[in-house]
Amino acid sequence: MPTSEPIDRRGPAHPEVSVVVPLYWSAATIGQLVERVCAALEERGIAHEVIVVDDGSGDNTWAVVEGLLARFPALRGIRLTRNFGQQAALGVGLEASTGDWVVTMDADLQDDPAYLPLLLDTAKAGADIVLAQWDDPVGSFSARWSSWLFYGFFNRLTGVSLPRGTGTFRIMSRRVVDHFLALPDRTEFFGGMVAWFGFPMTTITVVRHEREHGESGYSFRRRLSLATSALVSFSTIPLKLAAVAGLIVCAFSLLLGVVIVVLRFTGVIVTAGFAGLMVALLFMSGTILLSTGILGFYLGSLIKTTGRRPAGVIAQDTGSSFNRSGSDPG
Repeated sequence: MPTSEPIDRRGPAHPEVSVVVPLYWSAATIGQLVERVCAALEERGIAHEVIVVDDGSGDNTWAVVEGLLARFPALRGIRLTRNFGQQAALGVGLEASTGDWVVTMDADLQDDPAYLPLLLDTAKAGADIVLAQWDDPVGSFSARWSSWLFYGFFNRLTGVSLPRGTGTFRIMSRRVVDHFLALPDRTEFFGGMVAWFGFPMTTITVVRHEREHGESGYSFRRRLSLATSALVSFSTIPLKLAAVAGLIVCAFSLLLGVVIVVLRFTGVIVTAGFAGLMVALLFMSGTILLSTGILGFYLGSLIKTTGRRPAGVIAQDTGSSFNRSGSDPG
């Protein structure tokens, strides 16, 4: 359970801002992203570190990261042993962060680093969480439609308010990050868990750029899997709906049985029909399987939570970026 006071994971010298970026097949964009992130923060004189987490990329992403270390002292690279998923990569990056404020963003250049100072200024004005909200959604029709549908269902079923048109790009205070790291189930739905705490949260409007390189790692199947995990993690309503469906089926079956018996004894039906019997059996069987499947999702989520496995396994870590930079914000 989250502690009442944040856990201070920082050393005597730490950056003001940590920027955490999960990487997956990001060789074409990571160099430009790191350069723009560092430029935006250095222009304001903000002490910072940039933590990139290679989530099992199959291209030369890690080689590019290693080549950037000499140019950008504030950069720290972490490579996972395999692809654990974006949520897990974010968790690993947040564990490594030491800043008073922590920014999370994607590596595809759709999130513009030029907004980093505005995120920080807005947070310092009195918000623990500031979300970057897109002024005009971009991406494929299926991605925009599924995102709109997901946020609608999530907000309605869980009671957690997540603004539509938001994603990974955000800034959080250290106490939010430390409360998040204290949770046992940190790989389910990062955005929902951060909002669940109830800390002051606001948004800024940003322009989200079209993707210039590669394709999104979130296929429809992966988006559906994430949505299912998110709903199961935050709401028991699917279980209640399964129970209601079971009651409806039982009531319908009982009513149908009474009708058939009455019609049989009144002579309307000489022999009960095989088709009607099969329809009733299939209907009941389908409902049972649906309820069992929903229960399985909850059991799977419970197993992952109680197992307390790490978010991801680190294969290589270039070490503390802030200490290598020789900077001292104090």
